[in-house]
Amino acid sequence: MLSKEKTYRMAIAPWGERGTPLLPAALRSLWKDNQLPRWMTQDLSLPAAGTFGDLDGACWGGTKELPPRVRVFLARTLQIRRKEVPSVPASPNPLPLTIRLDSLPFSTRTRNCLEAAGLSNDRERLAALTFGDLLALPSFGPISALDFSCVLEAAAERVTPKEQLSSAGDVSPSDAILEAIDQPWSQQISLLDPRFGSLLPPGSGTIYERIESLTSQPQDDDVAERELANSIQEVKQRIAGISRLTLERALADFVSAVSRKTGRALDALLARLGFLGQPPATLEDAGVQLGVTRERIRQIQKSFSERLPEHPVFMPALDEAIQQIQSRAPLEVEAAQVLLQKAGLTTGRFHPLSLISAAETCGRSKPFVVEKYGDRERISVADSLPRSHLISLARKQAGASGASNLSEVIAEAKVRNLDAPSPVELHDWLSAFSDIEFLDETWFWCPGGNRSRNRLSNTARKMLSVAAPIHVNSLREGVRRLYRYRRDRGTSRWPLIVPPRAIMARFFEQHPEFRLDGDGNVCPVESIDYHKELGSIEASFVEILRASPACVLDRSTLAKACTRKGVNQNTFSLFLTYSAVIEHLGTDLWSLRGVRVDPAAVEAVRVANAVRPKERRILDHGWDEAGRLWLAIRIPAEYSSLVCGVPSVLRHLVAGRQFTATDETGTPFGSVRIQDDGVSLGYGSFLKTKGADEDDILLASFDLVRSTVILQLTDDEGLADGVAPENPSPAILEESG
Repeated sequence: MLSKEKTYRMAIAPWGERGTPLLPAALRSLWKDNQLPRWMTQDLSLPAAGTFGDLDGACWGGTKELPPRVRVFLARTLQIRRKEVPSVPASPNPLPLTIRLDSLPFSTRTRNCLEAAGLSNDRERLAALTFGDLLALPSFGPISALDFSCVLEAAAERVTPKEQLSSAGDVSPSDAILEAIDQPWSQQISLLDPRFGSLLPPGSGTIYERIESLTSQPQDDDVAERELANSIQEVKQRIAGISRLTLERALADFVSAVSRKTGRALDALLARLGFLGQPPATLEDAGVQLGVTRERIRQIQKSFSERLPEHPVFMPALDEAIQQIQSRAPLEVEAAQVLLQKAGLTTGRFHPLSLISAAETCGRSKPFVVEKYGDRERISVADSLPRSHLISLARKQAGASGASNLSEVIAEAKVRNLDAPSPVELHDWLSAFSDIEFLDETWFWCPGGNRSRNRLSNTARKMLSVAAPIHVNSLREGVRRLYRYRRDRGTSRWPLIVPPRAIMARFFEQHPEFRLDGDGNVCPVESIDYHKELGSIEASFVEILRASPACVLDRSTLAKACTRKGVNQNTFSLFLTYSAVIEHLGTDLWSLRGVRVDPAAVEAVRVANAVRPKERRILDHGWDEAGRLWLAIRIPAEYSSLVCGVPSVLRHLVAGRQFTATDETGTPFGSVRIQDDGVSLGYGSFLKTKGADEDDILLASFDLVRSTVILQLTDDEGLADGVAPENPSPAILEESG
């Protein structure tokens, strides 16, 4: 939806600012031989012989904004020559699916005109627009037409490749965000913390939750990924600055930012919270300090508490202070204060009761207790430090997979070298937390956490937005498809787990968003719109399959329809393999999960596929004079993800093996892998580098002893003249077998 309220920042400039073309590519090509006025080439620092073909995004000189007279000249030129452009395309077709229409920096007038014409969220109509169509829209003049076309062109150029971060050296956006996902601060920073609010792009959740959301689908959102990656670089700088602060200063800055208080009002609130180093003051004492009633102090504190983030707050000095005391407890209160001051964590004496107050305010569990022995106070720790990390592991696992179990938590704790209790002890300990609920004696989930970040419920919502109800068995298979791609929850590399059917059934019974009937069918409590739940690519699959008479298509037909909607072949293959909403009915038959299909219609498609001529990918095979097994492979139109099956008579020689790939000169090209079922893959890098084209022939010569393969391109004539099949010698078969 192209709404002003939901316009997100994007790394492209509006029309009329440096970086976005002044004329779209179609008009630059049409008028490339027409010379620009001399004054215009001077304004734009172009060569004196500059033409309209030079007005791309790189034509800017020293000025940032477009001179007004250049803007007027371009608008008048389009207006005067509008009879030349009625059929000239005004936008990329197909419109890349990675473009988020609500993120484009259109002018207010352009945006409103598109809204009024009902075009704002119609990707197909937008992609088909010509300049004649645009100029015929009510109130849509030449400037709006240039704004629309140039901004779309800039967006298409920016979101198609995954650009490298200029601020991160050689680190790609994907690497930058995955590097951050396992950092403790990733779960402590969001827009709710005003210290970081100006650094993050619009969105909900902590950095960890945003990364989880971005990486939970097969196809990444390139724009959101780059925005978040760039923000993380700025966040790291802010983190470094906060990490250098003493505890008093860090707490004061945080409270001031959240409460928006300064001066005496801030001092009174800090005293009430105990953040000045003394134990928390009473409402009466804080009120006297500010000269107001205790009720007014209570209101100020309540307002502050309501603005606190829902997640733990980034406060490294606090964590270090707690660790210092926990590692040395039991100890006297006086000794604890001296300890913190000598460690440089506090400026002066900071009472442990104030530390407890800070921990609770910043979303930590109570780190220790202060007990009185006569006239002395002593600190003791109720739980050991490693135990405090178990709840974090449990919550992470339950959120990532949707549900987890005691054995998984204990196993990860041991990998992290944390002391782990027995399953019985862990069960009793986790049961004490209100946001953890057990599904049986060992499996649990987090109903009190952020439900929008539970991968199991999110995946179920996607499937149920397409069809409902769906049996729990089918839902589990859909979850398995996605988890097979996702595999783990990030750089921690801890594997995602698919709960068994019985556990999934209990999960849907307990989850407030779902209903489970007596037959094991799951449906949502409220209807779900797949347009809101699914990304544009999965939505395209849904629309294409629903449009087919039987909701069943073969791969080739489905691929062609997806290509027409702007889905490239690599993305198509990825989603067809891993999307939870897609169901593989059988050999070359695909449908939507949960949709009931007519068996007769399925059989009709199966019969049609059977009589269709099959594309012959492996042309020939044999043995060369050096004893290498060779395969001649016909290259299809889309070869970047070329896969082909090894003939069954040779499969036992190569199945389950990996071969180091080179060309004829010895230049390395990764490796070619033969799966257990004989499917071979890994040719894409070689084919792209060597300029392969449709109907060329790839000749792959496998050395079964050295586990290497030589790749070369040839054609039908070269195959006939240069390679003569030989019978394999017994020695070769013995060595390889």
